[in-house]
Amino acid sequence: MQANDENMERTLAAANTKARYRRQCIIELYDDYARHYDKELDQLKYTAPEQMTGALVELLRATSEHPANTSLSNTIAVDLGCGTGLMGVQLRGHCLGQLHGCDLSRKMLKVAKSKGVYDQLQQTDAVRFLSQQIDPQSADLIAAAEVLEYISDLVPLFDAVQQALCSGGIFAYTTELCTQSEAGGVPPQGLGWVERPSERVAHCLEYSHWLVARSGAAFRLRHCEEISVRHDGNVAVKGLLVILERAKT
Repeated sequence: MQANDENMERTLAAANTKARYRRQCIIELYDDYARHYDKELDQLKYTAPEQMTGALVELLRATSEHPANTSLSNTIAVDLGCGTGLMGVQLRGHCLGQLHGCDLSRKMLKVAKSKGVYDQLQQTDAVRFLSQQIDPQSADLIAAAEVLEYISDLVPLFDAVQQALCSGGIFAYTTELCTQSEAGGVPPQGLGWVERPSERVAHCLEYSHWLVARSGAAFRLRHCEEISVRHDGNVAVKGLLVILERAKT
């Protein structure tokens, strides 16, 4: 058991080193990508923002006393890894309060700002933004579309989301999908994720369940479906769309 724990620690340490390297690569890649990003994603048949917003509205209508109501956020909505604002464009009409966004790429944020849908934009990573810019229990919606594909260990992110969300708040995210076997199992036996040759990270379904269980009763799974996150050539890339609810107190 001790040897397994030591192996896990070495694997996570290597992953953290890789994450720092990946962070810088992401900044450089998306700074170069910003001007033609929207057009490129359209060619890749990327529809995660539309799929996520549709699922959120459908869930709201199914659980609300007023089915015509499509307001997903009344206080603060957060768009993590907002990029050029594709998710923000979808959310803005459903937000009665403020819409905040963050991204690592300065040039992507410049494009997002030009769309005029955000009340605040900041160049930083998702965990820092939630921990330092969002007051505890103040956000009622946190969205992360096409973000987790660049984060391996999701524990710090989930902890930050849990801190930022108010009672009954919603956390919606997408991720590329792998099998539990590919991921080597879930903690403590395995990681719950695998890095693809593309250097994108895929998480298994069981890892999302593990993260929810790890939170105790903090999160409730409200929606989970397999989707196509985009196309690689003519092949649809499998992913997950997950919606969690912060426990009501």
